[in-house]
Amino acid sequence: MVNRKCLDKKIEIIKVLPPNIIKPNIYVKDKTLDVLLKVDGDIINLEINSGYYNGLHERNAGYIFSKYSEYTKVSEDYSKMPKFYQLNFTKNLSKDYPLIGKYHLEEEETNRKYIDNLIIYEYNIDKIHDMCYNEGDRSYAYIAMLDSTKEELNTICEESEIMEEYKDKINKLNEDIEFTEWISEEEDARKVTNTLIHNAKEEGKIEIAKKMLDKNMNIKDIIDITGLSKEEVERL
Repeated sequence: MVNRKCLDKKIEIIKVLPPNIIKPNIYVKDKTLDVLLKVDGDIINLEINSGYYNGLHERNAGYIFSKYSEYTKVSEDYSKMPKFYQLNFTKNLSKDYPLIGKYHLEEEETNRKYIDNLIIYEYNIDKIHDMCYNEGDRSYAYIAMLDSTKEELNTICEESEIMEEYKDKINKLNEDIEFTEWISEEEDARKVTNTLIHNAKEEGKIEIAKKMLDKNMNIKDIIDITGLSKEEVERL
């Protein structure tokens, strides 16, 4: 069921960022679209991630943190700032990620929140899709629709007028040449590539460090050779 309570709230679209699109239509699952909303005074950032890589969370956090920083500059009372939410809809998360993860800044031992007006949610699209189509649980059907083929949309949308309307809007969007032919920003593509290269190098260092630890080599020597920190080596 769609949560109808959200329909009673005033939603203002602040900004729709250029979508990172490289496929001919939105039924192909490589799409991303970033949207910034204001709902009853709260700021909501929607991030649709067509795939996960090590560094994605840092990239997404950078955006919501920058919005938070902008509001601290103009706010006359820090205690009355709006709440900030980032909703990440992410594919290809590992199986140990929850269906919906909730993240905020808190103290490690006491779980005391450092601030209470910045929260990040991450929706595990693969788990939600599987729950909807394979297990028959339609609790998050409106989210599963983000990762559905045209045939799947036709099946699931028959159960709800709201989702039928959602499907119609998706079909219209798919006919928008400005949307479907937009190519991803070069800067973003370069940074993602650099991140993946860095991750590959780091993974190589970790494998080398593991082999050196197996041979009982001195930790200081391992740090000097691999460039890993003491904490990283100790975690291994």
